Amino acid sequence: MALNVVLFVLGAAWLQQQPELPGVFWIYAFLAVLVGWFLMPAVTGPRQRFLRRSGVALLWLVGGFLWAALLAHVKLADHLPPEWEGKDVRVRGVIAALPQVSERGVRFEFDVEQTGTPLARVPRHITLFWYAAGNGAGATPPSVLH
Repeated sequence: MALNVVLFVLGAAWLQQQPELPGVFWIYAFLAVLVGWFLMPAVTGPRQRFLRRSGVALLWLVGGFLWAALLAHVKLADHLPPEWEGKDVRVRGVIAALPQVSERGVRFEFDVEQTGTPLARVPRHITLFWYAAGNGAGATPPSVLH
């Protein structure tokens, strides 16, 4: 069991070394192979048992790889479309983390619950930054958030 966990983690780490994410097609292919694997008849000989155990180890490794890929696809799907970059968008939500104050301004994480700008699409979780006077927009952070 511990070997399976190590192989799963190695599979996830293997994904981190790739220059690009594999397509979602590979996740479906893996699921098909997994179903086929469990439908195989029971094995009896020592060679078949070795092949079966090797196959299970490979499935854990590839499973970790594709699990990490699936999570990456889900995370990357929640992004700001390029056509909305640099535009003002009105959002309503809750502050998700304590504000971090620096000499440049105040930064905090924000969970978007509602978008007030028609047709705007924004991620559900964003980082907002208010620049201090003289460091960018020149606005002083308001004392009350709406």
